[in-house]
Amino acid sequence: MMKEHNKLVLIEEDQLNWSDFERSFHELIQGDWGQHFINESIQEYLSDPGDPNFSDSDWGALVYELEEQLVSLSEVKMLFAEWISSIIEPTINQHSPKNVFNKEDLFFSFNYTTTLESIYKIEEGNIYHVHGDYQNVIVGHNGTFVDNFSEEYDPENDNIMLSDAIDSISTLHADLSKDVDKQIDKLKESIFFSELKSVNKIYVLGHGYGEYDYPYYEIISKEVTNECVWNFYPYKSKDKKNLYKLFETLPNIKYQIFDFIPEIFD
Repeated sequence: MMKEHNKLVLIEEDQLNWSDFERSFHELIQGDWGQHFINESIQEYLSDPGDPNFSDSDWGALVYELEEQLVSLSEVKMLFAEWISSIIEPTINQHSPKNVFNKEDLFFSFNYTTTLESIYKIEEGNIYHVHGDYQNVIVGHNGTFVDNFSEEYDPENDNIMLSDAIDSISTLHADLSKDVDKQIDKLKESIFFSELKSVNKIYVLGHGYGEYDYPYYEIISKEVTNECVWNFYPYKSKDKKNLYKLFETLPNIKYQIFDFIPEIFD
């Protein structure tokens, strides 16, 4: 953020990608802030059962503190879903189409809204909303929970209380995820997935190429024809950096990178 002539100017480094938003769900627990808070809570609320002042209420004090302070974070997903359904979706029909697509094309969408159906008049059967729609929003991280605390404490005295606390944190971490493996299993069972075998050209529009979505690219690349050409349109320089990271997981695809999105797609 830079200050110019008493005005705040947003520069590119300040802007968050969608992938940053999803990663934040993981870092709330596993990032520096989350780890520091959990560690402080353990030190303050993990009691010694052998202490003369130990009471029955001390058994659940640590879990209560963590749940009181952290579990409310799971509401972020609910609030985001409400924002999509009550603020964003109702405005969709106020927009006009910017591009021309072939009505027979298939659309693998990360978008929660009915933009394709409402504005571009694409048949629902040609669209696969991998993360649900505005009525069923699937959002979150795809990170792995790591217990960085249990080994630091005495297992004989602290095991039950600490184990319950870590289980509570792990559950929250899972609640903040979008379970990509589960979404891929659903995709594989869909009619849409079976139709990928005939695809020989892919256009990737409006995506930031976040690492949590790499598995989708990998599974699709294995299903389309060997001659399939991928066409990428990174919007920002950060998108392009993420794109080259994506290529490391897709070493055999044929691709082109463009700076501008065409109005008409053949």
